[in-house]
Amino acid sequence: MSKKIIGIMLVIGIFSTLLTGCGNKNANDVNASPEVKLPEVKTQITQKTNLIETNLLLTGTIKPAKSVNLIALNSGTVSALPLEIGSNINYGDPIAFLYSQATESNFSAAYNSFLNSETSLISTEASTIESVNQAELLLSKAQASYTLAQSNYDHQEQLTDNSLNNALNSAIIASDGALDTIYMSIISFDAIINNSVPENIFSVINISHKHQAEQTFDTLENDYNDLVLINLNNENIEVQINNVLDLTLQAQIVADNIIKALNKTPTNYNFLQTTKDTLIASVFAKQTSLSVSQSALQGSKQTVSSTIINNTITLDSYDTQLFSAQIDLNNTESALASALQVTSSQIAGAQTSFAQAQNQYTQAQIQQQRLIIDSPLTGVISNINIEIGDQINIGQIIGSVAEIDNLEINVDVAPEIASYLEIGKEVKINDDLTGSIFTVSPTADPVSGKVAVKIILTGITSNLVAESFAQVEIPISLPTSQDEIFAVPLKAISLGISSAKLKIVEDNKVKTITVTTGKTIGNLIEILTGLEENMQVIIEGASFLDDGVEVNIKQ
Repeated sequence: MSKKIIGIMLVIGIFSTLLTGCGNKNANDVNASPEVKLPEVKTQITQKTNLIETNLLLTGTIKPAKSVNLIALNSGTVSALPLEIGSNINYGDPIAFLYSQATESNFSAAYNSFLNSETSLISTEASTIESVNQAELLLSKAQASYTLAQSNYDHQEQLTDNSLNNALNSAIIASDGALDTIYMSIISFDAIINNSVPENIFSVINISHKHQAEQTFDTLENDYNDLVLINLNNENIEVQINNVLDLTLQAQIVADNIIKALNKTPTNYNFLQTTKDTLIASVFAKQTSLSVSQSALQGSKQTVSSTIINNTITLDSYDTQLFSAQIDLNNTESALASALQVTSSQIAGAQTSFAQAQNQYTQAQIQQQRLIIDSPLTGVISNINIEIGDQINIGQIIGSVAEIDNLEINVDVAPEIASYLEIGKEVKINDDLTGSIFTVSPTADPVSGKVAVKIILTGITSNLVAESFAQVEIPISLPTSQDEIFAVPLKAISLGISSAKLKIVEDNKVKTITVTTGKTIGNLIEILTGLEENMQVIIEGASFLDDGVEVNIKQ
């Protein structure tokens, strides 16, 4: 380009600039320049945390808590449909009526057969009632006689038991008394043998008598010690009374041996005749006591034996009466059985015929009742797929009924979140309704990898429609994946293929920073690196703002 042309272009540019500048100056003189308005943003001050508290925003399907298909249990032609889809219905109300000529004919025949068999059964039973009543009357009298005989026997048995117990108690008393006498005798005999006679005198003449006395005494003492250990009672006294008698005889023998030994013992100034006579008299006194005890024991033993014999004779008499009453009772029972047996085959036949007719009638009633398709629950008719005149087969689904007053919502959550959901936790539905977590599936779906959560609604749900969608907001608290990290709203971050960015406000100006993210929970996302404490992260209003733009922060 030539210098001349360049010069001309510079002149034109300068001239244009002057003209433009003059025009702007005039305009500014007329109107003052307006105040510049800064763009507004909303920020969040960063703080480290170990716990993320947020809300899970989920979409779920509204389902009736209970929905049941209506299945035909009998075949027939649809004769009436009194209700339409959407109609409210109570449990047991009819939804459809079917007609079947075969079912109605079968019912009529079964009903007539039932009436005839019932009449026949009543007639057969009436024809035998008199003979059976007479036999039952005789049986009743025999039963009363047997009951009285049994009562008399039981009463007499009690009396004989009492008398035997008294005899046995007397024997126990006599035995105890005899044992006391034997014990006192043992004490006395021991004193005579070991202490009353000087050893040098006692053993001078005929030492064998002393040894015999000592031996029988030792045997007596040992046998007494063995017997006294036995607790005498009504069960063992018949045996033990003989043992006590034997023990008294042993004591008598010991006494005899002591007297023999004393008689063979000479007297002197160390063993006076008066002492000897006193000892012999003492032994004789013990023998007398032992004889009295023996007599008492023999008397008690005889009383027990006599009581047993008398009781046996008395009870045998009452047992004979009881046996006679038993025979009479058996005879009357046989008579009643015979009276029943006379017509038992006729009654059995009539009862069998009646039972068969009754069963057929019941089955016919059931089949007829199945021509009416009732509602299995209280709710709303959600579907009817038949029309009047349609031929219906057994097992055919004709519609469905649902409980719309009780609704539930099914949502899916990630497995790592499911374990933190609490049964009964209150949730928000569509911003204006509430519900609660009812169940959390213990396993994840093999296809989606999600865990199913069922939510039941509380309060008024009339503005919800079954099979539609609802927004569910579940509050949740989860520990962070690392200690002391940041969490920001998900909407504040820009996620790229290999990086994530946030916009912050620094010196009142927008600044973009790169961060490393962690797990996303609800509407929050973890920031692992890139943020510091007390930074102002822009969470709203910075979508189209470049770095360096000055902004105004909303309060």
